[in-house]
Amino acid sequence: MKTIFIILCIMQLSIQGFSQVFISGEVKNAPVDAQVMLTYYNNTIEYTEVEAINVLLDSLGCFKSTFTLNKTTPAKLTISDEYTNVFIEASDSLHIIVDFSAFDETIKYFGRGAANNNYLAADLLANFTKKANKYNHFKSAEKFELYIDSLEKSNVEFLKSHDSPEFTTAFRNYINVTTRYRFINPRWMFTIEYDRSTRSFRIKKLPKEYYDFLKTIDLNDELAFDNITYQIALSRYLSEVEELKIMYPDSISPDQKAKIRIQKNYDYRKSIFKNKVLDDQLTRYLKRNIGLVISDIKFTDELINDYKSVCKNPEYISIIDEIYSKAINLSSGKNAPDFTLINEKNEPNSLSSFNGKIVFIDFWATWCAPCLVAMPKTIDLMNKFKDNKEVIFLYVNVNDDKEKWRNYISKKKIGGEHWYADKKQSAELYKLYNFRGIPHYVLIDKKGKLVNANAEFTKEPEKLILEAIKLK
Repeated sequence: MKTIFIILCIMQLSIQGFSQVFISGEVKNAPVDAQVMLTYYNNTIEYTEVEAINVLLDSLGCFKSTFTLNKTTPAKLTISDEYTNVFIEASDSLHIIVDFSAFDETIKYFGRGAANNNYLAADLLANFTKKANKYNHFKSAEKFELYIDSLEKSNVEFLKSHDSPEFTTAFRNYINVTTRYRFINPRWMFTIEYDRSTRSFRIKKLPKEYYDFLKTIDLNDELAFDNITYQIALSRYLSEVEELKIMYPDSISPDQKAKIRIQKNYDYRKSIFKNKVLDDQLTRYLKRNIGLVISDIKFTDELINDYKSVCKNPEYISIIDEIYSKAINLSSGKNAPDFTLINEKNEPNSLSSFNGKIVFIDFWATWCAPCLVAMPKTIDLMNKFKDNKEVIFLYVNVNDDKEKWRNYISKKKIGGEHWYADKKQSAELYKLYNFRGIPHYVLIDKKGKLVNANAEFTKEPEKLILEAIKLK
């Protein structure tokens, strides 16, 4: 009976058409009415999560769903509180069998696309990424390099031993790229250590030849341009380019520093990347930085116009146009976008309720190490204004576990206002305030107008708050 069902799943493809994906499954020992979700990202620039399926297991622990897909993409399959990575193509017809009590160890795929996903399941059990991320366990760079070299060799051998003629061309490219670049990030992460005395991260003193692993990156790997592992590898490469490490004179303003840095980084990317990689990297860079220079429209317009003359991807250009429009709406003097969230007592609160006050917002999460390292600085800043009733410090927790959030702020006894955004609300806030990374800071004046929607944390926030206090 099970074999007949699997065959029917595969046949479903020809009925539904080329762009239809059919997914079904049998889950043993699952919680009653467990939720089954499959999500993927619309593209690697915006990273907007798309929900392809959202169904409940029936009384027998089964599910099935069909959705339209016009691309090939990595995705995430979630069943209750368990999840696994999958690879989906527009012609797939997958049937999944798994024992929920031993999820990773028992998951098996059948049908079109099965070979691709059975490899991913085996790769997950091999734990190459998790093992590579044990860089904190090593003091010696030499021993760590030997360890990673060994892991990298094992991964290549693993791929060879599990290779299948049933791998699709798209998947073979995806897994080859992932295998080629997945060890760049842990090698780079080894160079950073946390200094508990100063509560900050610092770069270890390592011999220059340690960074030779960055020379192995093909800077114009056309087949890899939209692979997240490759993109992280390129970001690590760029972080170590001496030409981009700028020393600024003390006499220039933060805005001037931002323009110098952004122009230099933009020009450097133009000089080393080509074709699809160039389009991707310029778009990615402008997306992160347009908001930092929006106060100088002439400079920003020139940057955008140059980008449009270079980029050959119309989808990317549309993304930057939209981001630029949002950045203008978030420039100094514009109304701060309102939002409503719950506080630690589950009471709803709106940002607009603070009109008449100066509001400093810190978007953060308990899982975000840079957020936790930076938080003492915002607390120090808050303490400087603790006697001023006109100034509010608002900590907005995003994409986090609610109990972890409550426990953290209770244990640390952090002052100020504390609000929580669930997954959906967090996604809306990212769009509303045009940011992706955290910590992210926003300063709003007494009239509910934006002072700075991208307040980089230097001495500048204190100066801006003092100036906002003087305004009537």
